[in-house]
Amino acid sequence: MYFLGFLIIFLLNASQSIALKVNFEGEWMGIYSGGDKIGYSHTIYKPKRENLQIFEETKLNMDTLGTKQVVDIRSTYFLNKYELQSFEFSMKAGPVDLSAEGKREGKKLNIQISSISGKSNISFPIENEPLVYPILFKWLAEQEPKVGRSYEVTLFDPTLILTGAETKDLQATLSIEDEEQITIPYGSFKTYRVNMLFMDSKSTYWITEDGEIIKEASPPGLVSLRESKEKVLAETLKSLDIVQKTAISSNISLDNPRTLKFLRIKIDGIESPKELNLEDKGNLFKDGIIEVRRSDLSQIIPYEIPYTDGAYKSYTKSTSLIQSDDPKIIEESAEILKGEKDSLLAAKEINNWVYKKLEKVPTVSLPNALDVLETRRGDCNEHAALFAALSRAAGIPTKIVFGVVYVNGKFYYHAWNEVFLGTWVPVDPTFGQLPADASHIKFVGGDLNRGPEIIRLVGKIKIEILDAS
Repeated sequence: MYFLGFLIIFLLNASQSIALKVNFEGEWMGIYSGGDKIGYSHTIYKPKRENLQIFEETKLNMDTLGTKQVVDIRSTYFLNKYELQSFEFSMKAGPVDLSAEGKREGKKLNIQISSISGKSNISFPIENEPLVYPILFKWLAEQEPKVGRSYEVTLFDPTLILTGAETKDLQATLSIEDEEQITIPYGSFKTYRVNMLFMDSKSTYWITEDGEIIKEASPPGLVSLRESKEKVLAETLKSLDIVQKTAISSNISLDNPRTLKFLRIKIDGIESPKELNLEDKGNLFKDGIIEVRRSDLSQIIPYEIPYTDGAYKSYTKSTSLIQSDDPKIIEESAEILKGEKDSLLAAKEINNWVYKKLEKVPTVSLPNALDVLETRRGDCNEHAALFAALSRAAGIPTKIVFGVVYVNGKFYYHAWNEVFLGTWVPVDPTFGQLPADASHIKFVGGDLNRGPEIIRLVGKIKIEILDAS
């Protein structure tokens, strides 16, 4: 099932000198879910004249489909005034060991990514000066904040940059809602209550006049509280089963969901139909009702691959994590197809290969097609990433799709694919389906950089099944 790789967040335009009031012992936050402590974060600031080094560490205990693992994410930022000069990032969770380092050259960041499959390089253009998350509210405190004021910022988050996010994807709005006296076990504080809207998902922060975060509430129902170092390190952490926590209950049980041809549901909790990516014929949306029909392959008129029309050529391109132009991916794709040129048959061959060759294992990471090709394991993210790379390498336009799928009485967040075979056809390599069954409800489609958008729906939507056959 879908989720974990995208659940960490946050970039602005500023050029003032740094005169921060910081705690040189570091700032510690306990992370809670439903009253259970499931992790912590720790931030250290080291100012030196106009320069600043920031070290940030987050640890989370995760239980995904019965697999327990500790997620350890570390970032180090080097700033001149507020300008990001370089950074280092790492994510470790079980066998996953991903790292990246970036260095500024003029108006771009040159980034080297290291993972199990080796090293790769990307470049991120700095169109607006980014503000790194640990300094965000320190910066806000220097803006003479007042209730009712809002600020447009650009947030820098390595996890989003590595998935291919562009500057326009990283815009955030900070709104100062009120002044509030709050009391937590650590003490009583006079704070500003600040709402942050980022990728259409809202988080709320309570900050002091010095920009220190006292409390944070963010999806999916996580709360972070300021704590002492001793309290953070002394307490035993429990585990967060994020798959179950984000699952959506169903009003009725479906006996054979993998053979479902038609599904009609009522969806509540969205503010606008624009929040849903339901423009295709397989997902019809009107007045809160969604109808999904499984694609009829008898109506498909296959073409000879590679696809050459310009309309969907962008969905055959390689990206930083979907490396369809890498020799290893190209070689494996050719070996799977053995000269097959029929687009439908080729998509079926690739889907069957991914389904059979990959071990189904919950994975906390950013999906990387080359890594998956080497490890032959992962959850739906990894299946979708490798399928997209192999299919694009064969010349078949392929999207990655994010939404929910029905399994054992609930709808779970999930990732699958769509391939262009004269029309877009859903394919699920995790379940080995082409076409995918009608319990797949798409919310976001395109590429991996669209994945974080789904966070805006987590904890908000309700689904009522009206008809299924």
